[in-house]
Amino acid sequence: SPAAWQVSKSSLLAFHRRAHVLGNVTALHSCVIRSGAIVRGDIAKISLGSFVFLGDDTVIRPPMVKVRKACEPLPVNIGEFVYFGAGCVVESAAVGSGVILEAAVVLGSRTRIGDCVVVRAGSVVPAGSTLAPFGVYEGQPCVRVAELHPEAALFDIRAWICRQIALTVPFVFAAN
Repeated sequence: SPAAWQVSKSSLLAFHRRAHVLGNVTALHSCVIRSGAIVRGDIAKISLGSFVFLGDDTVIRPPMVKVRKACEPLPVNIGEFVYFGAGCVVESAAVGSGVILEAAVVLGSRTRIGDCVVVRAGSVVPAGSTLAPFGVYEGQPCVRVAELHPEAALFDIRAWICRQIALTVPFVFAAN
């Protein structure tokens, strides 16, 4: 319901009142952060591009790297048109644009996800892994199971994510 959401009309940022956005988090236009989601910008900076959707109970926290004898957090950069399904756990250093992570995906520490990537539900991307662009990945650990057409993938992914955002918070788009 509209009462459960906090909305910034200037940037079209909508986050559920039960979401936790902590510290240094920047979000561009049209982002949705659903109930129970946690974004840990109190550890290191987290940048969300336009049209990012964080599903229920998704956690984004910066990865840690060992520097000499201490651990230091890395900043997190998430591109545009990125969908995180419910229950994802993300410790990735970089997520490209046009990415769909279905429910309960785990991105291990320091992973890098290329543009136009789909990761199927329940998959685990091991720490330090890189997923190449224009692919569908699945499994524990995840492997590439299909290719995405370079010319159509980004358009299709963008359209799908915009529909998810509009279906989740239609009152935001209706008011603007």
